[in-house]
Amino acid sequence: MDHNRIKKILRESTTTDISDFTYNIGDVFTYNELPISVRDEIDICYGEGDDVEDFYPSEQKYKVVLYSYDKLMEWLDRVYGHSLGDEADTDEILQLADDIRKNGLNYPVIFGCEGHHRALAYYHLEKPIPSFQLVR
Repeated sequence: MDHNRIKKILRESTTTDISDFTYNIGDVFTYNELPISVRDEIDICYGEGDDVEDFYPSEQKYKVVLYSYDKLMEWLDRVYGHSLGDEADTDEILQLADDIRKNGLNYPVIFGCEGHHRALAYYHLEKPIPSFQLVR
């Protein structure tokens, strides 16, 4: 697949590719089917048994979903409230938004942990954002 085509696809938020691994909206993966970089993010986010007794991220499934821009804004409003503008207008977030605009997104976000910065960047991009959703 042509590299520029991958970038175009990523910018359109329909699939996400990292290390020749493609995620399509609606795909469901076991933890072990995901690339190591994604598993590392999941481990950071959920931690083995940290918050919920007998909850192990490595035993879960993850679905790729596309959050509309409206749903993204609802989530950001719940998380940041009146400080959303201040949080989103930092040099770091503006630079990240520019990088995503130019290079695409490497993999879907994991809301609730590392996805906050990329969600703030998508606030500026005004696009839907792909995310991993825990399947229970």
